[in-house]
Amino acid sequence: MFLATEAIRKDILADIGNSKWTNISIELCGGTHVSNTGEIEALIITEESGVVKGIRRITAVIGSEARGAANLATELDANLSRLEATTPNLSDLKTLTSEVAQTSISVIKKAELKQRLAILRKSVQKRLKDSQVQYLNTGVNKIHLYFQTNPGAESYVGVLDTNGNPSALHEIISRVKTLDKALYLFSVDAAGSKVAHANYIPLVLREKAASGKIWMETVMEHIGGRNWGDHESTQGINLKPNDLVSAIGPAKEYLLGFT
Repeated sequence: MFLATEAIRKDILADIGNSKWTNISIELCGGTHVSNTGEIEALIITEESGVVKGIRRITAVIGSEARGAANLATELDANLSRLEATTPNLSDLKTLTSEVAQTSISVIKKAELKQRLAILRKSVQKRLKDSQVQYLNTGVNKIHLYFQTNPGAESYVGVLDTNGNPSALHEIISRVKTLDKALYLFSVDAAGSKVAHANYIPLVLREKAASGKIWMETVMEHIGGRNWGDHESTQGINLKPNDLVSAIGPAKEYLLGFT
């Protein structure tokens, strides 16, 4: 820690390049005691914060702890570089952001890593937003094309690409529900780890006691998972994508009793 009066500190900041400041004494305090300065070997500042007006608390590590902090910083930097070279998702960034925040490394390096993470996060969010727009437009167009090609059809059951996002499926439904057609949409995420699904029952079928909730529960008897929603529209998540094939049939069969 640099010990000096506020007046001296201001003088130094006003003329920081003056060589006379090299004659000012520097004291390391707060529990660091060595028999000679050679034992310090390396010094890394891991924390810098305000205590009261005019006083800053600086925490640093030396020797083997400093080397350890440097190694951790190098490892975090390498992990971030790997993410920057790929197309990461937000969960990857969340994990690394937490590691950077909790790891004791150089405050300068930590600030650099946080800045790079912020830039990467912004890029990922933009990519996801652009992909979402594409998913929605493609899904809506596919459904419209189906009913144009099959003018007598009263329902559509199919798989769309929304990267397993149930909210995206719900948004697609909201954009085509004016067709007054029954819809059951499925989507598998890019990792192949989950299936999202959502449905919609038009008023004409709800008046015949058809229910989006019951429709989905009928499908989930074959694939499991959880769901939320009401009789008009329900969304769900299943963690067994391999069961998707067995879900299509029951989804189509449910409507047979109402047509």
